[in-house]
Amino acid sequence: MNELELQILKKLMVSYNNSHHSKIGKNSSKRVILNLDKAFSREIYDRMDYDSVCKMNEAVYSLHDRKLITYDVDEFNDFHITKIYMCLSEVDKIASLTGIKDNKQDLLVVYHLLSDKKEAVKSEWGQKFLKDVMDSIMAKNRLLYLPKDNVLIEGILKVLQVIFDGEEFYIRALSTKLFSNSKYIERVLLKYVIKILKDYHPDINFLKEKDKMSDNELLRHIGAFTYEEVFEFIGDCTAYFNNKLLDFSVYDQGMYLGSNVAAQLSNFNLDGIRTITLIENKMNYKQYCKKEKLTDELVIFSGGYYSAQRKKFYSTIKSSMTEHHKVRLWDDIDLGGFQMFYKLRMIFENITPMRMDEETYMNHLEFARKMNDNYFTSLERLIDKDGYEVFHNVIKMCLKNKKVLEQESYYIE
Repeated sequence: MNELELQILKKLMVSYNNSHHSKIGKNSSKRVILNLDKAFSREIYDRMDYDSVCKMNEAVYSLHDRKLITYDVDEFNDFHITKIYMCLSEVDKIASLTGIKDNKQDLLVVYHLLSDKKEAVKSEWGQKFLKDVMDSIMAKNRLLYLPKDNVLIEGILKVLQVIFDGEEFYIRALSTKLFSNSKYIERVLLKYVIKILKDYHPDINFLKEKDKMSDNELLRHIGAFTYEEVFEFIGDCTAYFNNKLLDFSVYDQGMYLGSNVAAQLSNFNLDGIRTITLIENKMNYKQYCKKEKLTDELVIFSGGYYSAQRKKFYSTIKSSMTEHHKVRLWDDIDLGGFQMFYKLRMIFENITPMRMDEETYMNHLEFARKMNDNYFTSLERLIDKDGYEVFHNVIKMCLKNKKVLEQESYYIE
């Protein structure tokens, strides 16, 4: 097959993919046509040049003999071919020859792949993502969020399946496990996964600064790590690590521990502690420790996300607490803050909100932040869910004012 024959077939294949023939669920009685006078530049086909016409005719006759096309000639001069028609029954063969995939078949393959995956997905947000992509394929013949490469799609779905299941992981370890390449996820797949998480994952979707956050910051919210998490706290307490006593009270500026170490601490001694305060925002944590921390208080920078190692760390503290210990959370007066309180109450049954009430909200309303309608729809749903009763009044204030309050505003002079 010469170059001109291939060009003819490629143009027909492009026209095919732009027609209803390539649309799922649609039929067309129209033919896929190439008008020779319009399809090529004069450098390739000039109807007034005998040699150019002969060359084009030879290519058309060859394709016709191979039953890939049919054609029409000028009614007054059968030497001049006017239109070329694709033989639709040979579209698979033409696609193979040109290297241009049949959109319809390609999308059907993806649709069935997503359909198979959807059966195993239990998370609500995962189900919604897959449904939206499948609906777009059927209704618009468009592939949302995913590249037009089935190998990449399968890889993205493997990573998403781990996230759908709520598993925590180190990205390079998972990449090695799934692809025998420690950097494959970061280099090839992560940009697609991040986009999906920003729009669908409930712990990321409504983050106020998600578009300004690094990939690592976003991934930590779902328990995916590129490097070890750091725990930060300050207070008069001790704990054991590998049967050796660690005295944290000597660190009057606070303690930094890697998550692997922090998760292995045991037997906290909290005799010198009366109140345990968890603070989500780093600036507020620093300011509070500097200006307000009491001598009998353990203050923990909670970081705004809830990893398995952090859960274990909190559980160890809980097991060392008595009925005399109070625990409280200071977080944003927003969807994420209320949800974090709900999660922490699974460990600390007696946890109370700190500065997440109506008075704090109204006193700092001038610094509150507007959000979109979808956000407030999700926020309103919390009123009907068990476990959020303590926030009902302040949630209603947020809904009334169409604003939420970040805890950073507390220290604004």
